[in-house]
Amino acid sequence: EKLKLNPENAGNGLVQLVLSLINVIRELMEKQALKKIEANELSAEKIEEVGATFLALEEKMEDLKSHFDLTDEDLEIDLSKFIQIEE
Repeated sequence: EKLKLNPENAGNGLVQLVLSLINVIRELMEKQALKKIEANELSAEKIEEVGATFLALEEKMEDLKSHFDLTDEDLEIDLSKFIQIEE
């Protein structure tokens, strides 16, 4: 796909990009937290704190997606478009 630049939708495109990047970072952080939980590296208190943090972030993301009329699909980034592994 080609990037379509348009002055009328530049703001929404920027919001979509920023929220997409936040979503990717959140997914990576969740995976890291799960690995630490599975390895028993976190106390019960810390696990609860991490869970509450991810829930709050999810709520804020839902608010922002709703405000800017975006869906989960709008925030998906197909990294395979940017990374090519050749044998």
